[in-house]
Order: sequence, then C-alpha cells, then structure tokens
Amino acid sequence: MNEHDDVTHEELLRIWSFRREMFNHYSRALGMLMLDGAWQQQRELRAKLAHAEAALREASEQLRFYEITLS
Repeated sequence: MNEHDDVTHEELLRIWSFRREMFNHYSRALGMLMLDGAWQQQRELRAKLAHAEAALREASEQLRFYEITLS
C-alpha cells in the first residue's frame, strides 16, 4: 500500500466516523424529544436523522469498496 492509499483510507475512516457520530447524536436527541412530546422538533430531527443515515450508508459503502479494492 502506498502513501496515497493510506491518506485516502484514513480520510474515508474519518468521514465514516463523523457520519456515525452524527447519526448517533440525532438518534439520541430524537429519543429525548419523544419523551418531551415536542412534535415539531421531532419532525425536523427525523429529517436530519434520515439524511445522516443516508450519509453514513454512503460512507460505509465507500469505505467497504475501498477496502475490497485493496485486497
């Protein structure tokens, strides 16, 4: 593996980790809002959660593809 591959792999891992943290953050926040009954905030947060989930899925696929091409 050359230096460029290391940088790319590290970047993909960083992006994946960030996306996972965002998804977890929105999930926890939504859980807390459900206890409060804040319906408008729940709707907005559900939209953000759906976007974060899609971004995490995409980052996971990119990372998986990258790792497969290295082997």
